Amino acid sequence: GVQYTTYSSISSSDKKIVGTITGDSVFVDLFNLKKGTKYIMRAYAVSNNKSYYGPVMDVTTKTDADYAPSITETVVSDITMTSMTLKSTYAFENDVYKVKEAGFQYYKSTNPSYVANGSLYPGIIEDGNISLSISNLIANTTYQIRPYVKLDDETIYYGKTISVNTKKESD
Repeated sequence: GVQYTTYSSISSSDKKIVGTITGDSVFVDLFNLKKGTKYIMRAYAVSNNKSYYGPVMDVTTKTDADYAPSITETVVSDITMTSMTLKSTYAFENDVYKVKEAGFQYYKSTNPSYVANGSLYPGIIEDGNISLSISNLIANTTYQIRPYVKLDDETIYYGKTISVNTKKESD
């Protein structure tokens, strides 16, 4: 099996998980480990009531940031005085989390940091593509816009914020 601890060294009294032997290999499933935590572990075997231990190794579990999706910058098209279409994409390097929702956050302001004051507007999701048509905007106004992806555990990741101006009445 495997023996592990979160302390700086491992001893024979630390937690042991019994594995399944298949041929020359031992398989062990470890559950409920803490995110972003360093574990000291080693393989062990018991024969004739005597314990034998393998070399000690350090393993650090991943954090939520390790599972973050890559989100492309928003592409804006069909800009009018009162509407525009937004598009972005997202991708994961693994399938640990499922996407619950994706869309865009926008806010009327010339200051990019104010985008966080905007509401989240779910978009249409298709194969990692996000799109949203927004309307009821104000002519000749700057909006801060960023894409977002919300996972099934309610974690939200944001893409880069961009500034977009609606058209003037004379355009």
